[in-house]
Amino acid sequence: MFRSLLSFAILCCMFAPAMADEAADKVKANPDSVEAINAYMVSQLPKVIEAMQSDPVAADKLLSEVKGVLDSLKTEKEDAKNLLQRAKSAVAFYGTQIELAKVSLADIEKELEAKPDDAKVFNRYTQKVMSELQKAMSGKTEDLEAKLKAVRDRLAKVVAATKDDGVKAAAEAFPRRLAGIERQIESARRLEALVGKAAAPLEVEAWVNGSPVSDSDLKGKVVLLDFWAVWCGPCIATFPHLIEWNKEYGDKGLVIVGLTNYYKYEWDEAANRASRAKDVEKVTKESEQDMLKKFAALHKLTHRFAVQPDGSKLSEYYAVSGIPHVVLIDRSSKVRMVKVGSGPANAKAISEMLEKLIAEK
Repeated sequence: MFRSLLSFAILCCMFAPAMADEAADKVKANPDSVEAINAYMVSQLPKVIEAMQSDPVAADKLLSEVKGVLDSLKTEKEDAKNLLQRAKSAVAFYGTQIELAKVSLADIEKELEAKPDDAKVFNRYTQKVMSELQKAMSGKTEDLEAKLKAVRDRLAKVVAATKDDGVKAAAEAFPRRLAGIERQIESARRLEALVGKAAAPLEVEAWVNGSPVSDSDLKGKVVLLDFWAVWCGPCIATFPHLIEWNKEYGDKGLVIVGLTNYYKYEWDEAANRASRAKDVEKVTKESEQDMLKKFAALHKLTHRFAVQPDGSKLSEYYAVSGIPHVVLIDRSSKVRMVKVGSGPANAKAISEMLEKLIAEK
């Protein structure tokens, strides 16, 4: 049910965010309920993560409140005890991240210059660098490239200055951790190249949770294509935004299409959730479509889903390499924005672009 609390991407896999006070009350009343513990953490950690980006002090206060609730829980069931321990580990992890967020990269660089042989300082530097680079992912590609070059230059200085073999080896090895970011830069270039291109024709095998639409139906509409999957935690984390946008702009020309695939998932009636089928051979396309309808109802999603056929070229055309992957298309059927991943920065950018596109006639 619950894979890990150390990653928000996985954290949200099974439950939609709950109201914080309600979730806190439920977990206090039901400390042996894994669902209540999970729902409480899902309601709290996104707020902590968001605050970390702009106000570490506020994030620290929020995390302290979470810690207080968790420390107050007295669990007796083994599965609840295990989950509670993972929740506490997550709090400790984010506590470390918040302390790091309170210090600027420039200050850590100065400390590293003064103590080039200090392995702990170098470790803090690399953690801060990865945090800063991740935040820069949602910005301009050229800015990210500049930051990456600055990191490489700094590492070269560390290698030249340190007399500690361990620090030197770590500094020489660290660029390998940057390879993934370089791949993301390359992917970002592909996404940037999509802006201004004509929208690709829809390729849909089955429509679920709404009536079918054709390419001609979408002419003159603002279209949000959401590439997603039922097993994708970050996708589920975006649902509140999709619900909000559909409610606000659905009668003003916005059409949201959730594009997914068949994954051999079925509906677990007892657990009231989607799960990977134990016997995948028994899963039919019709049963999986029925699962999607129940999934939509559980999460209160009102926009339509489109199941892509095998061999669909849509994902290739829109350079989908990770999900959630959102494509915004204007009333003239031109791509205006592409965003990958969940999180407040992406949600803000999409929301602002939607408002702009809806206003355009």
